[in-house]
Amino acid sequence: SELRENLVRAETLMNQSSFLKTDVKAFNLRVVPKETYKNVGLRLNSNEKEKSYSCICICDPPVPTGSSICDVVSAMEDVELKQQTPIRVSHRRSDLVRSRTLREIKVSVIPGTRGRCVYVDLRAESGTYIKEFCHGDDGRTKPSLGDLLGNGTKCDIIQLDVTKVDAVGFE
Repeated sequence: SELRENLVRAETLMNQSSFLKTDVKAFNLRVVPKETYKNVGLRLNSNEKEKSYSCICICDPPVPTGSSICDVVSAMEDVELKQQTPIRVSHRRSDLVRSRTLREIKVSVIPGTRGRCVYVDLRAESGTYIKEFCHGDDGRTKPSLGDLLGNGTKCDIIQLDVTKVDAVGFE
């Protein structure tokens, strides 16, 4: 059929293309029914998906040694964030203020850093700008990690890893 020929041609072009000159190859392309696509959670709304992250941030001023602020922040759940479109993506996204939910956050001072570096584990609604949550994006994300830590703290993120992606209701 014409569809099958087009899929084979697309597969061949993709595998010859310079952007796929890696170990990644396209094979056995096929049309997938809309119901299948929906059932695997790929088309869920952002509030139906969550992502977990771990990151390392530098704090100035340092988090005071012996302070309970990390415990206070770590006890927070379902923190409502207001995020204006980040400066780094403003050229391709509408300048809007989006509400996102930070489901969980765990903050701890990294030993030996005298409070200058914190390790942050968090789980957030998909679509949350995590880098901007950490550094505040010049006040475009409220509250930011620095806001939660208090004392006028400014944070810079130096490492960010996605540790898990969850589609709510899918195992």
